[in-house]
Amino acid sequence: MKKFRQAILIGSIASILIWGGVALYFLLSTRDRLNNTLSPELEKLNNAFYQTLNNQTRSIEHEIEMQGLAEIITQSDGSQFYNKKLEIVLDRIMYTQGLHILSVISPDGNTIARGSNPLERNDLIYFQNYDHLNPPAAKLQDLITLAANGRTISSAELFPKVLLDKEYALIRLEDGGSQKSPLSEISEMIYQDRDGNPLTLNGETRETRGLAHVTILPIRDKDETLAVLIGARLLSKETKILYTFHRTTDSGIYHPTISVDGMRIATTLPIDGGPLKGRPAINTFLESNPKISLQTPVFDYNGNQIAMLQLEEPPVKWATLPPPQTSHQNIVKKGPTDVELKKSFDSVNPPWIPLGYLLIAIVLGFVALLILVTTAKELFLTIGNTIKRRYYLNQNKPKTPAPNKEHEIEFSLNEENKTNISEQELEEFTSSLMDNPDATPPA
Repeated sequence: MKKFRQAILIGSIASILIWGGVALYFLLSTRDRLNNTLSPELEKLNNAFYQTLNNQTRSIEHEIEMQGLAEIITQSDGSQFYNKKLEIVLDRIMYTQGLHILSVISPDGNTIARGSNPLERNDLIYFQNYDHLNPPAAKLQDLITLAANGRTISSAELFPKVLLDKEYALIRLEDGGSQKSPLSEISEMIYQDRDGNPLTLNGETRETRGLAHVTILPIRDKDETLAVLIGARLLSKETKILYTFHRTTDSGIYHPTISVDGMRIATTLPIDGGPLKGRPAINTFLESNPKISLQTPVFDYNGNQIAMLQLEEPPVKWATLPPPQTSHQNIVKKGPTDVELKKSFDSVNPPWIPLGYLLIAIVLGFVALLILVTTAKELFLTIGNTIKRRYYLNQNKPKTPAPNKEHEIEFSLNEENKTNISEQELEEFTSSLMDNPDATPPA
């Protein structure tokens, strides 16, 4: 019985340890999730941002197959007719997909054709890494190499000015005409405050890089990679995605914003005062300490933070100075990429703290399980020994003969006879004693 009580006590302790460890893990992990959880509306914006990118990639893949781009590239080598046909097909895909950049690059980095600027070709501008730039831009050489090896890349990237200078876009003029201008002139953003006064950030007066949704696809003929297709849509001054989202989010209370280095490059937020009142607040800077729950980072393919998605609710605090710390100062320059690179929308920082909680819970659970197994073993041994002891005692209990009714009847008759004889003998002895006083009593 003493061992049984000990077993119950140890089992109770084991159960408390198990449930305590599990409860601690879920409590702490839930707290972290609450601290890092995106608001539902911001999560919708984040999903819409990357869903647009994925739709772009799938549409370009479909266009490549429908237009027979692989065959055209094969025939274009040395053929003026197929070179012109390639230019026409690229221009058509750019128009139908709403792209700003669509270029065909050979596996060794040579530019075969540009959809936006057919006259510029046979350069290695895409096959470069721009780590030497301050601030840095996309590692296009690594991305093209991955695509040449069969990888489809879909990510947000920052294009440098030297690349945007080679790409052109058609601009509609107020008089109804149009002209072509370099993308660098269209995408650059001048630093300014709410009233349009110029600002300076790290000695610069404007953002010359272009944030874009980028799709890089291999163009293959059977198992051979013929070329790599780069398609991109600049997000500077983007309105279509943001205004569509703004109209559907929480009755239009929140204004979606895309920022680079703390500057709004695209937003639906209007300026609420000053000479620029009513215009979208692009080129202006975010406040220094926005709500963490209303912003989420944008990463490039290599896992570097390059931009932010925010939800802003008027009225906002207008920054009169650029933020003291900018995103490009926090970019971690990674080594050369390999075939195991993650997508830009994957998490680049492992959740070490929740994993630590899980490890502690596992250890506590293992210890508790060990104690529980030992307790169960002792309990089963105690119960088994008790059952065996009772069975043994029942088997070896001394047997007493059952009473015989005939023997009892005979015994009672004998006793009765003995009693009767004794009374008769007593009467005879009494009578003889009266006759002979010296007589001996019967035995």
